[in-house]
Amino acid sequence: APALASKDTLANLVGASVIFWDRPFAVGGWIVVGDVEGTVEEVGMRTTRVRTFAKSLITLPNAKFTTSSINNWSKMPRRRIKMSVGLTYDTKPAQMEAAVNEVRESIRTNEAIHNDFFLVNFDKMGDSSLEIFIYCFTVTTNWAEFLEVKQQLLLDIMKRIDNLGLDFAFPTRTIHVESMPGEPKALTAERPE
Repeated sequence: APALASKDTLANLVGASVIFWDRPFAVGGWIVVGDVEGTVEEVGMRTTRVRTFAKSLITLPNAKFTTSSINNWSKMPRRRIKMSVGLTYDTKPAQMEAAVNEVRESIRTNEAIHNDFFLVNFDKMGDSSLEIFIYCFTVTTNWAEFLEVKQQLLLDIMKRIDNLGLDFAFPTRTIHVESMPGEPKALTAERPE
């Protein structure tokens, strides 16, 4: 029993050494370790405390940090926006080109978005929409600020698409009915193809 206890203690001390020397994260950092995600509140010799976004406090043995991968979101230099917007199928090719160019211009002129690399392309003909793929990065990495930048981008895209006289698509289905139960054959014969 003492040998097992000392083994765990030694593993936790080694884990603390890894945290202090390698510095994979710092207090205040946003990390994911296994199924635990949150903000580091305290790093001790035996344990590390992480405050989850649900506001619970999880205490992890430091030994876990020597055997698990650590995703440190606080170290990201920029935050990604990746999404698609769909236009209705009555959009003409020239209108689609104009829409893509307007979305590109929206990103290009937005100071809160990195302009060194972004993608905006007519990506696919979906089940219910003609889809424009949007891929860009915000200058801020703060989550609340990121959401504000993304909202402003979406609103600007909505205004630009509306100014072009185009509509966003929503899931639709067209059903072709050959005949209705109990319908007289004379009505079925008169139905246009």
